[in-house]
Amino acid sequence: MYKLLSIITVLIFLPLSHAVAQEIDPTRPLFGESQASSNKVTQAIELQSIINNGQQLTVVINGRLLKVGDKIEQYQLKKINKNSVVLSSTDKHLELSLFSPIVAKSQ
Repeated sequence: MYKLLSIITVLIFLPLSHAVAQEIDPTRPLFGESQASSNKVTQAIELQSIINNGQQLTVVINGRLLKVGDKIEQYQLKKINKNSVVLSSTDKHLELSLFSPIVAKSQ
């Protein structure tokens, strides 16, 4: 009788333990960031192109076509220069360049 009761108990709880085991991610850290904050990925703001069609200057930042006054993330496009742009938010200014400056020593 005890053996039969044990087998029935195991058969009842076996599918339940399998369902719970599927919900646990074995690669998830035990401590640290929660899932909501770890899914948040910040994309770097990248100036990709400056376009001058003779009438208006526009830029491509992160694949978006923008003109002065447009917003990207928390920044507003303030100024378009020949090789750079100026973005500003409530707490900081950001200048993005098309090319990083190259400094070469003369020989």
